[in-house]
Amino acid sequence: MIKDIARECPDTYVLVNRVGNLFGTSLRLHVFVVMTNQDIPATNNGSERALRPGATFRKITDGFRTEWGAKLYADIRSVIVTARRRSIGALEAIHLTLVGTPLADST
Repeated sequence: MIKDIARECPDTYVLVNRVGNLFGTSLRLHVFVVMTNQDIPATNNGSERALRPGATFRKITDGFRTEWGAKLYADIRSVIVTARRRSIGALEAIHLTLVGTPLADST
């Protein structure tokens, strides 16, 4: 994969090597995977959108009264957002999580 990048864009290859030297060679293969795999989004907009309702809730309610309440809200939101991305209903996802079954892809 790195050799393919080197052939197509030598400048990118140099950058990948520099990043690999900074963070270790194991990271080198994963740095520009977004350039070779079109299924991976180049931005984190999906993650940002998933966080927005939590921030809005926090602003409206003036924060959480307890740490466990904040953690519970974050955990439930995480399960629901993951389920939505995998085309699973919210209640089914919560049930699967409570019984310890991982949320499977709907493909």
